[in-house]
Amino acid sequence: LLKGGGVLFRARCTVALGPATMEVTVRISDSEPTVAVQVLWRGAELNLNRARDEPVERFLQRLGLNCGKQVEKQGGGDKKRAKKEKKKPGAAADGQAAEAVAAPVPQHTGLAVHLLDSQGAKIPNGTPVAEALKGASHVEISGERLPVILNPPSVQKLEVFGQPFAGCPLVASIRCEFCKPSAVILRWLLQATAGGNPSGQ
Repeated sequence: LLKGGGVLFRARCTVALGPATMEVTVRISDSEPTVAVQVLWRGAELNLNRARDEPVERFLQRLGLNCGKQVEKQGGGDKKRAKKEKKKPGAAADGQAAEAVAAPVPQHTGLAVHLLDSQGAKIPNGTPVAEALKGASHVEISGERLPVILNPPSVQKLEVFGQPFAGCPLVASIRCEFCKPSAVILRWLLQATAGGNPSGQ
């Protein structure tokens, strides 16, 4: 919802990302003490905020643990089936079978994660995470390489002043990050019927 002239009206923002999109978005602002990292991997969205001077290996270890947890979640069906088998009559006919069914699932220790530069070389341990991410080209998670997008342009705030009526001009105020407001293109849409397809104006 956008606030305009004392009234609220609805705006729609569409981001076209495919279901198989895998990428790493990094936000590094000189005025903030932390680095924000968003990882889209295997249908999951992982978000991390780390101190700028943290050694890169600690960041990669944390990311690997988070990815390992995600793999465990995706494999949750096997655990449910094991519980059902345990409840079936005769599933634990002898002590050995019962012990095997009740055996705890080993805890995941995390996946192998590496940060690669434009030449495909691993960024050395001990590098501050902010510096490492600025020079990174890809994050490699268990052999899968995800492109790193550093400080993509974004709109932090959008306000529209005026009434959304025909013949009444609307004035938009935009606050951006990592781009200039003049680079933003606003497209106004008309929707004739509820639920209908809007037409661009």
